Amino acid sequence: MLQIEPLTVTDAIIRKVGELILDGRLKPGEKLPNEVQLAKEAGVSRASVREALKALTVLRLLRRTKRGTYVSSDSVTILTELLASRGLRLAFGARHLYEARSVLEPGIAYLAAKRGGAEEHARLQTCIDRMITAEAGSTDFFEADREFHRVMARASGNDVLERLLDVVLQLLEGSHRELGKVPGITARSITHHRRLLAAISAGDGDRARRISQQNLRKIEQMYLSHLAAAPQREGTVRKSLEESDRSPEGLRASRTSSEAGGEGGSW
Repeated sequence: MLQIEPLTVTDAIIRKVGELILDGRLKPGEKLPNEVQLAKEAGVSRASVREALKALTVLRLLRRTKRGTYVSSDSVTILTELLASRGLRLAFGARHLYEARSVLEPGIAYLAAKRGGAEEHARLQTCIDRMITAEAGSTDFFEADREFHRVMARASGNDVLERLLDVVLQLLEGSHRELGKVPGITARSITHHRRLLAAISAGDGDRARRISQQNLRKIEQMYLSHLAAAPQREGTVRKSLEESDRSPEGLRASRTSSEAGGEGGSW
């Protein structure tokens, strides 16, 4: 049977913007409305809009300046190349992002255990301490979580792996916040990070890699199960975003007021 992968709100926004660029309704150099206006027009949260804009900036489809957010001048070329290489599917489907992370991160954990020193170990522990004191599902918790993995990547001593993981983590930000709604996920996450740090501190690369692999498989299953349990919510958002006349016109209708009122916030 045909399997349809559920979309997060962020995924749906990214896909919609990609469609608008491809069919010419969003033109190179065009300025986007601010986050507040985009969220209101699409009927979604400002956080979802912010996460989508971050991902689109990482993909170089949008560019951010002090004056606002614009469609990149070479966005059509970049988008066409991404589609041709299937690269854009990373941004459209969480399953592909988790797959990419499962390839990268266990190897990074192995190298961090072999190459990391006392300074990196202390910074990793600081991240765990921040996770423990942060409110479950809060921005502070997610930032501490992501910083743990960034520090681990730096401890690997491989700049390429560090950069690649950072891109994947940015694109996964929306799914991480959605996963934060799963009961018990915070305690599980803290336990996992403690086990991973113990293996890294002991210099046991094989154990660090194994712990990372096991955890990534589990959180992917939990995330996709969470989305599957809420098809009505996801379907409602998707329908709102896919109304062909609503979002494109809204982007343009609010362009003038966006330029007059400035950006709705930094991200």
